[in-house]
Amino acid sequence: MVKVFIKIAFLIICTIVAYSQEIIIERADVDTTRRSFVTATMNFRVKVKLYDVTNCTGISFVLRHNQADYIKFSNFKPSLFSKDGSCFVYPWVNPIDGIARIYTGILNGDTIGGKGADNPEAIEFEFSVDPNAPNGGIVEFSFEDAEAVITKNNIGEIIKLKNQPYLFDIHGFVNVWPGDANNDGIVNINDVSVVGLYLGYGAKKSNFRSFKRLEASTKWFPQSCLAWDSLAITYADCDGDGEITINDMLVIPLNFGKTQSRVNEFPNENTLISAAQPQSNENNTNCSIPLKLSANEEIVAFASEVEFVANFSKVNAFGNRIENYNESFLF
Repeated sequence: MVKVFIKIAFLIICTIVAYSQEIIIERADVDTTRRSFVTATMNFRVKVKLYDVTNCTGISFVLRHNQADYIKFSNFKPSLFSKDGSCFVYPWVNPIDGIARIYTGILNGDTIGGKGADNPEAIEFEFSVDPNAPNGGIVEFSFEDAEAVITKNNIGEIIKLKNQPYLFDIHGFVNVWPGDANNDGIVNINDVSVVGLYLGYGAKKSNFRSFKRLEASTKWFPQSCLAWDSLAITYADCDGDGEITINDMLVIPLNFGKTQSRVNEFPNENTLISAAQPQSNENNTNCSIPLKLSANEEIVAFASEVEFVANFSKVNAFGNRIENYNESFLF
């Protein structure tokens, strides 16, 4: 029994060693509490690094991302890894699939038998986020053809690099109704508690970004505002000055009892969506099945089957039907 356990443990360790050489990206512009999202009108930076790679002398990869209409390559910064070598970057957007790709090749200048570098930082990329980037959208970064050149036994060897996708939520412009601090569609006493919960948030809080509303008013109409680092706190800024203060509570009685003229397209970040009990549809009527997956949350497994499908319609974020499907689906 002991021998079997030792053998299994040895196989697990060997598997980890054999497949842990990977290429990763890390946010270089914000602290860890804000690394899961990007914000419209703002630039953001990511670093490309290698993990568990020793004696590396060269790196090549393609970094790709969706949302190419809104996420634009802006600049790059070579790392110390290539200071004695060379680096080239070629950004390109495929007009067919709309995917942006950044072709990258880096050599550190070492010749055959050179020591190279361990776990090198490869390069830093900067991107800009278009002002029209949709709030609630998701940008996905992933790698293609990722390889590294390493020195092994005094000769060169090319290895494939393991990689995974990276998801970032997009914070764009949202509509704020003055007084509806929890964005539930009505101004009531519960909004006072929300203002109290977020008192002190604003430009003066460290590692936090807030934004004023242009031509802010306390009158009851939707006012566009760039989502703060916390979307929920954005709605608590009832007077639109970019700070959560006692003055925001004073707006609530001005619009008390008023309701929004339309239902929210997206729930706020504090809203939980629970799965409903299975329902049958024997009358062949139209059914809406909402599904939301948040970026950068671990998903152990997801499986569901639609047993009866009459006419599936794909609906975009604005409620417009854009395509019909007349077939069954297995998710």
